[in-house]
Amino acid sequence: MVEIADAGAFMPGAKCEDCHMPKTNKSANRISHGMKPMLPGDAQTWMTAAGGAYKGEDSCSNCHGGATRTELQENVDGWQAQATAQADKAAAAIKSAQKRSEYSLTNTKKPGYKLVGKATWNYKVFENDASSGVHNPEYMVAGLMKAQALAKSVGGSFKTIAASPIVKLGRTGFVSGKLVNGDRSSAGGAKVMLYKNGKSVGKAMMTDAGGVFSFAVTAKGTYSVVWQRASDKITYIKSATVTVR
Repeated sequence: MVEIADAGAFMPGAKCEDCHMPKTNKSANRISHGMKPMLPGDAQTWMTAAGGAYKGEDSCSNCHGGATRTELQENVDGWQAQATAQADKAAAAIKSAQKRSEYSLTNTKKPGYKLVGKATWNYKVFENDASSGVHNPEYMVAGLMKAQALAKSVGGSFKTIAASPIVKLGRTGFVSGKLVNGDRSSAGGAKVMLYKNGKSVGKAMMTDAGGVFSFAVTAKGTYSVVWQRASDKITYIKSATVTVR
């Protein structure tokens, strides 16, 4: 997935066959070749069905012996529900972004082309993975939430930008403002960088949940802020300039 940190292994040491090739008949040491995991809930249902025909393992209990099959199935259901909910939000955000003037399906020079493309990539990773998030739920959810942020930022802007007009020698001033997304929601968790006289200064910061940022400054100059919506510079938005005296 793009524009998020690489993920570590969700279940270190687990092999594909541990989940996808469980023993469906323990007494005969028969291993499934269907490549479909035996979910704990399914195994529990079939074991208690009339005649108790299923005598095999499920895909989870061997590595999680301290949990019941009911508990393990609740984990799977929870991961899938959370990822699916975020995927639905990402799909809605992408559809909405495609209606804004900053987006183009064919014009690669428009920032919306990049932003929607990246958001769609993350959504497609979820869609094509087919586990609904179980392979790595935290990473999947992070990628889908990033897809939402990328899509919503299409058509975004600086709602406000201001600076302390006069700062006494030795005191601290501030360059502050607020970002809004293209759907006019607050751009929370957005990456912003302070520029002085056209050059970046200090470290980037993230806006708060309300899309608000505030940089401390200790020197006079002309300042601006750049909203780095994605890693491609074409997606950057630069604010108006403000002066600290």
